[in-house]
Amino acid sequence: MEELIVFIRQWGQLCLLSLLAAATQMYMSGTRITFFHYFMSVLMAILSAYIAESFCIWLGLNDGLKTGIIGIAAYVAPHFLTGLNALAKAVSKDPRHFLDIIMRNKS
Repeated sequence: MEELIVFIRQWGQLCLLSLLAAATQMYMSGTRITFFHYFMSVLMAILSAYIAESFCIWLGLNDGLKTGIIGIAAYVAPHFLTGLNALAKAVSKDPRHFLDIIMRNKS
């Protein structure tokens, strides 16, 4: 039961930290996009940092290299998802053109 309480407390701290980071980012950027977008960007950066750390541990990398990889992964993840979203919007506007491009490159 104590482990569950610790787990809930850690997730609560993570969510509070994410809310504060998203609010700070929104304040500094002049509210160009919604708070939810900033909040999801922060959560995605944290999640990608955890994934990158697990990957570095699995590969057995030293701490200096691990820090750089985690930082790059945390920075790139929200931007990567924004680009993926833009690609999905472009494909959804004209899927036939996208399929034509793919089929032309296969030949």
